[in-house]
Amino acid sequence: MTPRARLILILLAAPVSVMLLLLVTPPVEDLSLESERWTGLKDVSSVLDVVEEWEVAALEDEPVDTTLLVVPRKPFHAEEVSQIGSFVGRGGNLVIVDDFGYGNQLLKGLGLDTIIAGGVLVDPINCIKNESMPLVVASPPGHGDGSLVLALNHASWLVAGQDAAPWAMSSHFSFGDVNGNGLRDREESAGPLPVGATCVLGEGTVHVVSDSSILINAMVNEADNAAVLRAVAGGRVLIDMSRLPDTGADAGKRFLSQVRRSSGSFAGLSALMLGLASLALLYPWYNRGRHYER
Repeated sequence: MTPRARLILILLAAPVSVMLLLLVTPPVEDLSLESERWTGLKDVSSVLDVVEEWEVAALEDEPVDTTLLVVPRKPFHAEEVSQIGSFVGRGGNLVIVDDFGYGNQLLKGLGLDTIIAGGVLVDPINCIKNESMPLVVASPPGHGDGSLVLALNHASWLVAGQDAAPWAMSSHFSFGDVNGNGLRDREESAGPLPVGATCVLGEGTVHVVSDSSILINAMVNEADNAAVLRAVAGGRVLIDMSRLPDTGADAGKRFLSQVRRSSGSFAGLSALMLGLASLALLYPWYNRGRHYER
């Protein structure tokens, strides 16, 4: 095999190898819709009618019974905030799940007074496993009897403004642990503290939950978490994955998913890879009798 043929073989085989590796490698990113790890979101697809990909500009064409679910870990651009505000204002449903306070920029941009505190909600009495996994009574829209229970995991709490109607409250034994010492200090907020609230914005609604962990595989089926999610995120649900940090492998897998959808099916993507692999294998055979003059 000539050096030129060897180079062409490598150039053809390399992308095929990378694509195959990405397809067979399990997703490792936290909050990935394909990940089966305890921090993944694969199980939430059995609870909600989830569509992962979305574009802010496309929100203009979304029907008002659509829910946009945001797990913010990155800042929003001003244009994105404006588009989301327009979507909600004409009747759309926005759900923000966040325990770090990243969503405060979006809440402020929408003109709402409610914020996510950012500390850790602790309850030594009403909890599962440990005090940083509190149980709270929930009465989301449509379930006003307070019969649902949310199981949280290192959640925060809300500082509810006048525009908010809280529907999930921690117990009297809970408190907001700002300094992380596990003790209720005099300057720290004492329970009950809101962890779920709804704000009206124009013709639409904004639901804020101070714990993104209710979505993950390990928690989505704990207590009544699934029922609460269905209550606030009904209909077609668009999950904004663009606000999450990227890892190279999972970004590659999402690219292949987009290629697969473009080709129409997994079979289409498989055929594409098979074609590339065939080229990589057949080129040396095709080139076997060729000689290049020096």
